Amino acid sequence: MRQPGHIVDALARTALVIWLGGLWAVGYLVAPILFGSLPRLQAGEIAGRLFAFIAWIGLMVGAGLLVYGRRYFPAGRQRQWRLWLLGLMWLLAAFQLFWFQPVIAEIKAHLPPLRDDVVTLGAEFARWHGISSAAYLLQSLAGLALLFFGGVEREWFRRQASG
Repeated sequence: MRQPGHIVDALARTALVIWLGGLWAVGYLVAPILFGSLPRLQAGEIAGRLFAFIAWIGLMVGAGLLVYGRRYFPAGRQRQWRLWLLGLMWLLAAFQLFWFQPVIAEIKAHLPPLRDDVVTLGAEFARWHGISSAAYLLQSLAGLALLFFGGVEREWFRRQASG
């Protein structure tokens, strides 16, 4: 017979899959395809919307998983690591949405009208885009590390302790 918490556990796992899958799919599959298939400005516009969408998912899912983790992860060092990784991912999603993306949008708003074949948007744009890309990579790698430490599985800890 299943315990009542299995539904909550399944929802937590599903939420993590959606967040991490979205991070990796948007950043490392969809965005490169967009930039390889469309004019640079159009690809950037679509990619920017997708990055904002996945950041919102990260904020919502991350907040829920932090609450879940504080309640259900067994006490110990691995719990601290998992909560720390979730917090880092949530914070980076917030930075993407509320700091990096608005700064990049402001820089783009002050540029003169550009042709579709533009190669660069300037040094300031490149710097902020690089910072944003590095933060996105860190968020993605933190997600992989979270999986290494057992994701959001409660049972993983029980198996490790009994095995």
